[in-house]
Amino acid sequence: MNEVKKRGWVKNAAIIFLAVMLVLTFFSNTIMNRSLPEVAAQYTQSGSITARIRGTGTVTANETVEVEVSQAFKVETRLFDVGDEVTLGQVLIRLSGDVSKELESAQDALNLAELAYERVLINSPLVGGNVAIALQGVTAARNALADAQRVLASVTYSDAAYNAAVAARDQAQAKLDSANAAAVAARRTANNTMTELELAELELKNLGLPPDEGGTVDPDIYYEALQKVAAAEAANDLAQIEARAAERNASLVAESTSPAFAEYNRQETNRQSWLNASAGVRSAQQQLDAANNALNTAQTSDEVAGLLNSVEIREAKREVDEKREALEVLQKEGSVTEITSPVNGKVISRAQNLNPGQFTDPAQPLLTLEVTDRGYSLNINASAQQASRVNIGDHAEVDRGWWGGNLEPINAVLIGIRNDPQNPATGRILHFNVSGGVNSGDTLNIVLSQRTENYNIIVPNGAVREDTNGQFLLIVESRSSPLGNRFIAQRADINVIASDDTNSAVTGALSGWDFIITRSSAPINPGDQVRLADN
Repeated sequence: MNEVKKRGWVKNAAIIFLAVMLVLTFFSNTIMNRSLPEVAAQYTQSGSITARIRGTGTVTANETVEVEVSQAFKVETRLFDVGDEVTLGQVLIRLSGDVSKELESAQDALNLAELAYERVLINSPLVGGNVAIALQGVTAARNALADAQRVLASVTYSDAAYNAAVAARDQAQAKLDSANAAAVAARRTANNTMTELELAELELKNLGLPPDEGGTVDPDIYYEALQKVAAAEAANDLAQIEARAAERNASLVAESTSPAFAEYNRQETNRQSWLNASAGVRSAQQQLDAANNALNTAQTSDEVAGLLNSVEIREAKREVDEKREALEVLQKEGSVTEITSPVNGKVISRAQNLNPGQFTDPAQPLLTLEVTDRGYSLNINASAQQASRVNIGDHAEVDRGWWGGNLEPINAVLIGIRNDPQNPATGRILHFNVSGGVNSGDTLNIVLSQRTENYNIIVPNGAVREDTNGQFLLIVESRSSPLGNRFIAQRADINVIASDDTNSAVTGALSGWDFIITRSSAPINPGDQVRLADN
């Protein structure tokens, strides 16, 4: 009996197991589909695309100018800073007017060379007569020049300080003249009101006693004369007050402007001293030149004709000539007291040693200007294929992004196409002229539309994928199975040849009627099974 029951239980379990397996077999496809990534797909199509080239570039000035000096001058005033707009001829730096370091060194070098030359001649046993006399004249003239230069160096003067004092004096004089004129006019008015008061009082006096004191004059006439005196007194009092106020103001103005006149007088005295000292230096230099000429003449005389054969004398003479030529060059270049702008432009950089009291450095530019009149430009990269579909003169759209709040419109025009030096075979650089509300250093986003063209295969931009092996699409392939169709994602390598905001034209391993995946509910890879979204 027990064995019969046991066989029945095994039979029932087998039936249940077979039933469960049958159900799972029938519903396995549905269960598996629920776990697969869901994808949306569509067929490729043909059509037209107006492709756009997008790029980001930095604005640069088409031309820059460096302002330089050849000597180390002492800076008195710097009248600009980085970022300033400047105009042609605008004063940028005022120099102290002192002799430059290079000029001082050149003068010292010439003096030493001349002294050495004189010693050679003096120590030569062949020198005498005219040469000796000429040498004494040169020595005396050189000493006189050194004295004159020391006098000039002791004078404190600069053109900038003098011009500033003259301007302050003129402004103070105008202010003082205005105050004095106002005081004179107020005093004249006060004197006139005094005269009018005296006349009114005389007229009242001539009327005799008042009517209420026994006078015979008409009361109305007497009252009118009395009122006239009162009005004249009030006008006179006011005029006298205004005159005294104007005179006090003129006195205060004279006191406040006296420092400007004192400074002008001081600067004028310094200027006259400097002019006299400069004239003394010029006169001494002329005397030295004349003495040197006399020495040269004496050297060419028969008396010293043989001396020039001396190597030592020749070398000393050559050294003097070279040092004198170098000094003359520096003297021609060293008469600068102001540095001005050579162009209309904007200061984009400057040397650090341009503060008052510092010296300019001939080894580096004083400042760099971008020439605003020559405009600005910008470059972006593109492929050779993209560049072939645009033309010189095409206008591009410009977007500032978050780089600035300037609302002035910006225009960008394609003015050149050249090979990319980093990729000359397939890369191109598009060169744009940029105008409007831009500055050097701005970063702009450029969008340039290409010519509209028809293409055989167009896909949505979202369908294009890319990895280390390049661009590709995922195509849906259908495979039959005992349980129904299965859908597999397969890779198709492509090249994007044109794009707009929504679609891309592609070429590659495509038939033209492929069912491509445009989006998926989860990441998928080639070979993965997927399920199609219900449309």
